[in-house]
Amino acid sequence: MRISERRAGGVWAALFLGLVLLAAFCPGGASASAIGVVGARPLSLQIIHAGHVIAEPGRAPRAGVSIVIEGERIRSIQPGFISADSLGDDASAAGATIIDLKDKWVLPGLIDAHVHLSSIDKPQMLARSDAFLAVRAAANAQATLKAGFTTVRDLGSVGGVVNGVRDAVDAGFLNGPRIISAGPFLSKIGAHTDISSGFRPEIGEALADRTMQCVGPVDCERQVCRILDRGATADGPVDFSDAELEAIVRTARSRGAHVAVHAHTDAAISAALRAGARSVEHATHASDRTVRLFKSQGGYLSPTLIALESVKMFLPQLPPEMQAEIAPLTENIGQTLRRAHGVGVKIVFGTDAGVFPHGQNADEFEAMMRYGGLSAEEALMAATTTAAQMLGMSDDIGALKPRAYADVIAVDENPLRSISTLKSVRFVMKGGQTIDTAP
Repeated sequence: MRISERRAGGVWAALFLGLVLLAAFCPGGASASAIGVVGARPLSLQIIHAGHVIAEPGRAPRAGVSIVIEGERIRSIQPGFISADSLGDDASAAGATIIDLKDKWVLPGLIDAHVHLSSIDKPQMLARSDAFLAVRAAANAQATLKAGFTTVRDLGSVGGVVNGVRDAVDAGFLNGPRIISAGPFLSKIGAHTDISSGFRPEIGEALADRTMQCVGPVDCERQVCRILDRGATADGPVDFSDAELEAIVRTARSRGAHVAVHAHTDAAISAALRAGARSVEHATHASDRTVRLFKSQGGYLSPTLIALESVKMFLPQLPPEMQAEIAPLTENIGQTLRRAHGVGVKIVFGTDAGVFPHGQNADEFEAMMRYGGLSAEEALMAATTTAAQMLGMSDDIGALKPRAYADVIAVDENPLRSISTLKSVRFVMKGGQTIDTAP
């Protein structure tokens, strides 16, 4: 998380931003056909015997349930612990596999709507090859999946690194979560996410393709189209004018995509919402007026609290000038979330994993409850049903129901009473494939 500082007359200027990112994502754009093993045979029927099931967070749990899985999707959910014979004369029923989770609490696979599987560190992006960053992203994807997160939204990487990892997962070459990828950064020329700025011209030109730059509505429209044509989306700082922001959102929508904006200042957050952003990430310093705008515009808030906690923890290790630059982000962590929760803003689970180690995503649940005042059920909904709604994928993920993907996790305790149990996931299935959760 890098910060840009602007001063006007000796005081903070209107825009104080972190990695202010505009990332369009196509609903359902990442297919879920991965079996996870090259050459794996189609799965026969599987039956999960679940002691307790929270099939759709927000609704009452059920006890003693069988989840019937055919291939990568859920075929039915039935009361009691049924046998393969009870499925009738279906030829595939004879080879049905029983998965015994009678002593577990079973839930839909979790969704993290804000991760960075590759690197967002400028020296890393400049010094490391795309091949290195892709391998790193693949390792982070595997750690994330083992932690029970079967779908993630990656909000920015250099080049096509994460797109390649996403495609490898979809093709079955690699185990990883279902990845909604934002692809390369879109930055206004010379802004802080333009990694080519600050160098000699010939060096800057060589680095220019690591991010995408634009100036003016027409140019921004063109770059959004280029990024979407490369199989991903877009991103950039609030140095963009309102006209540029509106052009980015309009162009993304015309291509069936939505826009997410990383913003910390009130001015940046409100600009994003006015332009029609689907979600705002961080939203650290939103005013009461902007919180109400969240509500009226139907925007989604992704608070990324543990990332801010991590920044606060390593703040004393930074040079004094960087401490002064970053410190405002770590003051009153979660204040926007608490006010937004109070007025009914739609909240999604997002962590900014990459600022802290991947695989520790579930720490965000306790932070949402501690800082934002959410109940355990509300925090769980943010990582399942609400996140799926924001992604436009409610039919496929976020709940255990017929025809949805068989994304299933299991824990030892009732997460509605002890949310910390989600930090120790015992069983993970993604798209009908059981994942080895061993370290």
